[in-house]
Amino acid sequence: MACLGSRIATGAHPRMTAAFTEQSGPVDLEAMFRRALERLLDAFDPESRSRRD
Repeated sequence: MACLGSRIATGAHPRMTAAFTEQSGPVDLEAMFRRALERLLDAFDPESRSRRD
């Protein structure tokens, strides 16, 4: 974590700095979990994504 903080502090990575410093509003944890689970399961069966869409 210290390395990440030092990278942000240098200003060398403005997009990463913005991502960590700007308020994005409320976070839908259920949606985040659902998306992470889908991505994990898609790693085992990539064709399942095309069947779902």
